[in-house]
Amino acid sequence: MTSVKNNSIFKKLGALVMALSLTCAMAVSASAAETADVSGEYTVAFLKEGTTTASMAQDAVNGNATVSENADGSVTILIPIKPIEDYRPMGFLWAADGFIQGLTVSDGTAVLQNIVGDQVRYDSADLVITLPAMPSDGKLSAVTASLKLFYANSATEYPLVSQMDPTFDIQLTKVA
Repeated sequence: MTSVKNNSIFKKLGALVMALSLTCAMAVSASAAETADVSGEYTVAFLKEGTTTASMAQDAVNGNATVSENADGSVTILIPIKPIEDYRPMGFLWAADGFIQGLTVSDGTAVLQNIVGDQVRYDSADLVITLPAMPSDGKLSAVTASLKLFYANSATEYPLVSQMDPTFDIQLTKVA
């Protein structure tokens, strides 16, 4: 009878140890998920502010973004961009070529780098955004771009609307 009680106690202790081990394992994996490295390749969507509809600025995206997590937890987002060609500003009959000249991002900085071509009319560039942390949903809200417009295939600035500042959201989705 004593051996049956001992076996029962050992079974209960074994179950308790197993339960504690599983609890610890789940806590460690949850902690790891919270601090997972966000570095990697992301698809980029420039969306009309507050919607899931593509913004006209989407035409400037020239491939996937690369996100790098820095040692201090901040992130650097590199988005390759190109000119927006044959854009029809505000429904005009004439087409324009648009060039992003700068970007304003809440709580971060944005600069154009690696410009190929003239500083104003370029063939390609990298938009580099630095943020204190990666947004948990991958969304940068209310981003404002400074956009320069020229007549299509011309060095002549579009009169009256040569400078536009559209506001949009940037949605980053990690590539699996």
